[in-house]
Amino acid sequence: MKRSSAASRLFQTRQSQAGLTSAAIDRQLRHELFVSRYLDYKFRPAAQADNETIEKYYNEQFAAQMKAQGQPVPPLDAVRAQIRELLVQQQISARATQWLGESRSRLKVEILLQAPASPGARSQP
Repeated sequence: MKRSSAASRLFQTRQSQAGLTSAAIDRQLRHELFVSRYLDYKFRPAAQADNETIEKYYNEQFAAQMKAQGQPVPPLDAVRAQIRELLVQQQISARATQWLGESRSRLKVEILLQAPASPGARSQP
């Protein structure tokens, strides 16, 4: 899908202001997609949202948000799949955050390379 010319110019301006190349943006997006797919693969099997949890979310949060926005509240069956996915994504995110925190506490990073000497500096034996 092509962007409008105004949106394209705005994107290019912001890209330039951030000092990013198209290749850098592409690399970052590919990395984020890889990580997202990995976390989904690792944690989705354990993430579940049963009907009771879905109904509780619908009654306590979803309906209240819709009413607060002045919008009609759709029937539960019309939004059940979306709520289930939202709850599963929340569980995946929580499990991933916990896993990353535990992983960080077990990691030890050693820097083995020294920074290159500045030009004109003498190297030490």
